[in-house]
Amino acid sequence: MRQHARFKKSSLLAKIIIVAALAYAAFSLLSLHSQIASAQAEVDSLSRQVTAQRQTNANLQAGTAHGGSAQAQMEDAARDRLGLVLQNEKVFYDVGG
Repeated sequence: MRQHARFKKSSLLAKIIIVAALAYAAFSLLSLHSQIASAQAEVDSLSRQVTAQRQTNANLQAGTAHGGSAQAQMEDAARDRLGLVLQNEKVFYDVGG
C-alpha cells in the first residue's frame, strides 16, 4: 500500500514538472517568434535603405561618368534640395495646374 501511495505522489510531481516545462517551452517559443518578427522588420527596413543608397550611388557615378563636374553637381544639389539659385539666374515658377 505504501509503495502505491509513493508512486501516486511521484506521478503527480512528474505531471506538474512536465506541465511547467511545456508552459515554459510555449512561452519561449512565443517570445522567440516576436523577436524573429522584429528582426525581420529591421532586415526589411535596412534592405530598403541599401537599395536607396545603391540607387543614389549609381546616379552619382552616372553623373561623373557623363562629364558632370563636381561644381555642376553641387549647383544642381543646391538648386534641387535647397531652392538656391545663382546671382544672375532667372527662375520661372509654373503656377498652372
